[in-house]
Parts: sequence; C-alpha cells; structure tokens
Amino acid sequence: MTRNFGHPTFFAVIIALVFLGGCGKQKPSEVKPNSANIIKSSSAKPESTLASYSVETGKKKSFYSKLKDPLVVAFEKERKREAEITGMLEQASQMVKGVNYGGALRMVQRIEQENPTDSNTLMRTSYMKAMIYHRMKDSPKRKEAMNQMLKNMEALQKDPRFREAFEEGQSSVSVIKKSVERLGAHYGK
Repeated sequence: MTRNFGHPTFFAVIIALVFLGGCGKQKPSEVKPNSANIIKSSSAKPESTLASYSVETGKKKSFYSKLKDPLVVAFEKERKREAEITGMLEQASQMVKGVNYGGALRMVQRIEQENPTDSNTLMRTSYMKAMIYHRMKDSPKRKEAMNQMLKNMEALQKDPRFREAFEEGQSSVSVIKKSVERLGAHYGK
C-alpha cells in the first residue's frame, strides 16, 4: 500500500531547506568567508569603527580597552610580566642543570637589571644566583647572594602587595596549630 503524501515539490523544498540550511540563522562563528562578506582593503576606511579618540590623552583608544577596568588591565599586565620572569628563571635553571653557569648568571643579572624595584623578583633572582655560585664553588659570592636574598625577603614583608598574603598565611598556620592542639598528635601524622 502506498500513501499519497501530497505534492512532491513541497517535500523537495523542505528537504532542500533542511540540507542547505536556508531557514535557520547561522551563528557568527559559523559564517564562511565569501566574496559577499569580505571587505576589500581598498574600500576600508583608515579609521576603524571600533576605535575612538581620547580627549584626555589625545590618543586613539580601542573599543575593547574601554570595556576593561584599569585595575584589571594592570593586574593582567603584572601577571603577564610575572609569567615572563618565571619563564626566564626556569630557562636559567635549565642552564644550571646543563652546566652553563655563565649563561645562567647573565640571564639572572639581566632580570635583576630589568626589575630593580620589585623585591619579589630580586629575592628570586638572588636565590638563583646563590644556587649558581654554589655550583661554581664560589662561597663568598654565594654568601653575598644569600644575604641579598634575606634583605629582599624583609623588604617583601613590608610590601603591601604581599602583606595581605603573609597575614593570611600566618592565620592559616595558627588554625593548623589549634587543630593539632585539640586533636592531639594524630592530626599531624
């Protein structure tokens, strides 16, 4: 038995719409570039529509920089700088493992020169220098680097950026000590 489903052209149109996606709206990420939606560089204006002129500074500001809070931008910049410094210190550590003490020392000194006021970076570089001098069997320079690291640790404790983290760490230590006192020796083991 065969049924008559109506007009075959109606079903052909529906099948064509389903397979070609004619009725649905494509997401912007799924739009494929073609000659209709590509802007030719000769017809593009030199000023972008996403940029505006800043009255205070007299410079052009992008649309996206207006959306971010200045504190967020500063935090992201600082985090990127810290990641870069950490990467350079890891490279220096690899040089030490590869017995390239001179190269590692030059890299650490360059990091120190680029960041002369950051006590955290200076502390880390002083420690790395002490490790390098220890491997080079140069005890006077190692002692000097360790003393410099201790001075930078003291300066770091006075730095307001790290003061809060230090106080939180101290409160965590006191909580753990109280837990050990209440639960006895079984807690710490």
